Amino acid sequence: MTLAISWTCQGRSDVNQLAPGKCPDGTDMLVKYSTRPHGNHNPQHGGQFFMAPDNWHHLEGALPRPGLVRIYLYDDYSKPLPLDQAKRVQARIVTKETVDPVTKAAKEIASPLVLTRDGRFLEARVDNRTFPAQMSAKVKFKADGPEYRFDFAFASVSKDPVAPVGAPQRAANGPPARAATTGAAAVASLDTAGSNPDFNAAGNPNNQIQVVIPDSIEAMVREVSVRNQKILDLIDKGSFGEIYLPAFEAKELALAIDEHSGQLPPERRQDADAAIRQLVRSAWLLDAFGDIGNRQQIMDTYAGFRSAVSTLESLFKVPQ
Repeated sequence: MTLAISWTCQGRSDVNQLAPGKCPDGTDMLVKYSTRPHGNHNPQHGGQFFMAPDNWHHLEGALPRPGLVRIYLYDDYSKPLPLDQAKRVQARIVTKETVDPVTKAAKEIASPLVLTRDGRFLEARVDNRTFPAQMSAKVKFKADGPEYRFDFAFASVSKDPVAPVGAPQRAANGPPARAATTGAAAVASLDTAGSNPDFNAAGNPNNQIQVVIPDSIEAMVREVSVRNQKILDLIDKGSFGEIYLPAFEAKELALAIDEHSGQLPPERRQDADAAIRQLVRSAWLLDAFGDIGNRQQIMDTYAGFRSAVSTLESLFKVPQ
């Protein structure tokens, strides 16, 4: 989870600044953490959490027991969608899809997702009772809106996470927390907020995505290959929300390779430059599509990523 950081004074709602300082009474200002849009993409019910392509709605698919699917709906702050908006949602769970070889028409076995009376979630019963249970949710957030597809792969029954007393709740199977900085305002991982010594007084998190760059270019390419395999494993498991980590690590390695590509002959350097550009672009897209949860988009993008990795392995004589 990511939070925006500012500083304030006790009992002073009108004081909110981006750097620490002194309050009018001479005391030190207090650090304040505020929620951010898209700052929490952790599952809240032990399921799989995705962001809709409209960049506002979010949802979580959960399998509380075999044969029962629940879809939780959220806004851009990962707060439950208001009841009046949840009532507009039209959705179904698709457990099997085929294409007629003659008419090319798509056929599907689907169950309607029905909103519970209290509006807490949509629910459907399905035939999938073995694991991994793969299925897709097709959702329209309003009657005249587009239909979005979200692909789920449940390795086991979903269980609501239990937070320790006094600790902020965080899904046990959620992806690693991201840390970033936007403008003058720093953003911290929820795990580091307030007490972790790795979070310094200036509000700069020290747990941003980092990767150790090897000394040799061949070792760099091998590390890219390792990340490539991790991405493939995550796709196979349906852990789309975790793809960004090895993808961005591979991106950093590729940029380091670019700094050393001058050792290649000119005719091969052009191929290396093209492969690095493709890998970097694919890494960003894998992050975006991983949040959305559309398996086909992820696979299409991964094909370009894998091609770029294969080119680098070939150029720098690294066994595949």
